[in-house]
Amino acid sequence: MYPLKLKTEIYQAIAAFLDAYKRQDTQTLAEQFDIHGGFLEEIDEMLDFIEDKAKLRLFPLEEMDKFECGSTGLSIFGDLSDDEEEEEDKEAEPESEEESVGVEAKLYEEGEAQHIGYIVGEYYLNGQEPAFIFQYFSV
Repeated sequence: MYPLKLKTEIYQAIAAFLDAYKRQDTQTLAEQFDIHGGFLEEIDEMLDFIEDKAKLRLFPLEEMDKFECGSTGLSIFGDLSDDEEEEEDKEAEPESEEESVGVEAKLYEEGEAQHIGYIVGEYYLNGQEPAFIFQYFSV
């Protein structure tokens, strides 16, 4: 189980991404999410079946753990272990990989009861910016 604080941070990062996308705020998408022109066009193509992108929304924050249609509103994949099992006499080696978890958030269109897909990405746990890296919409 992941801590509520972490789940809330992830939700807020995904919500900020979705808000910037809906507004087509290219500056915020570039600065906060490292999404630039060509990739933005690919995102638009993924959602070409949505007439009004402004109607896209996430599930309500208070429903992130609600299990419905086979999954929760926010799904997190990965291990949060701190590698505490390392032997104390060994010097800690610098981490070669950034610690992150995979995330999947249900995406809705305003007025629709069922989710229309998922926002899929990666969330970095070590303070890296951007913390949320959008990968794709799964529809």
